[in-house]
Amino acid sequence: MEATSSSSSSPPHQNQPNRRGTLLSRFARSLVSKNKRRYQDSSFDLDLSYITSTIIAMGFPAGDRSSGVLGLIEGFYRNHMRHVLAFLDQKHGGGRYKIYNLCSERTYDAELFDGKVASFPFDDHNCPPLRLIQAFVESAKSWLRQSADHVVAVHCKAGKSRTGLMVCCLLIYLNYASSAEEAVAYYNLRRTHDGKGLTLASQQRYLRYYELLLRSPEDLGRPNRPLLLASIRLHHTAPHLFPAVFVSDHSAERLVFSSKMLSGTSQSRWRQVDAVEAEFVLPVPVKVEEDFKVKFKDKAGEYYLWLNTRYIKGNQVLLEARELDRYKYRHKSGLNWNLLVELNFADPEEETRR
Repeated sequence: MEATSSSSSSPPHQNQPNRRGTLLSRFARSLVSKNKRRYQDSSFDLDLSYITSTIIAMGFPAGDRSSGVLGLIEGFYRNHMRHVLAFLDQKHGGGRYKIYNLCSERTYDAELFDGKVASFPFDDHNCPPLRLIQAFVESAKSWLRQSADHVVAVHCKAGKSRTGLMVCCLLIYLNYASSAEEAVAYYNLRRTHDGKGLTLASQQRYLRYYELLLRSPEDLGRPNRPLLLASIRLHHTAPHLFPAVFVSDHSAERLVFSSKMLSGTSQSRWRQVDAVEAEFVLPVPVKVEEDFKVKFKDKAGEYYLWLNTRYIKGNQVLLEARELDRYKYRHKSGLNWNLLVELNFADPEEETRR
């Protein structure tokens, strides 16, 4: 990938002259990058892409002791901190860049970047609260609007999925993209060689949620819409697979519900409706509000989904297999692309009146 930005004079950080790494480390980094586009020129070889001239997507800057032992080791095969520092100082020095760290599992000393680091953490392969997305785009816009020379560098660990969700939301927020579909297509083109950048189903769903939110920004100020998850049905499921069910959200550090805590076996907790349909009725309906996650786990693997109660119409949600996260990684014995997950809810106010 060719350089797209001019360099600045007299970088404030003095780094080692070898900014591309050893031949072995460069080979390891290219393997870890997989389908992502790298920034490569005579001075740098980084897992980094310019999505626009002012928005950078990149992998985690590793290799510093402040990231812990794992972060230190990852410096061998991920972007090395000193190379990232040298790049940003050369291309956007003089205080013109700001880093956005999306990792919940890894951090580093912000002073390495002169304190210009903002954290908006959420877990890998998961979704953030919608409110976190809004806070991120407002912060990024504020920085970019301060000067035409300002840039933001957004990263998670690999710099693809979590980064993709937040960057796509930013593209829509800044009117660089007119829709979620346009934002994803553009991001995938700029960040990857094969167009597979933002691929997680729930993250794509949350991007659509955010598009809806921008059309009706007053939604964030409205009271939350709590619901009670009452039952789950699996359509076109294998009769020998009765998954454990877990419900969680961002408001608690513990599970809101786990079927593992119930007596009996997974099979006894599910009611076989017919040969290809099973139902799980929660003993007590579980209250969910705003962002929540439902995970299924059986001997063929696990799959899960994220939803936001503001955008649930009525009291039922139907999701196809392709709309479930990590479903494709299940063992073939439990992989059925005709699977349909049905979530049934009750209104807390209606339940109270009964």
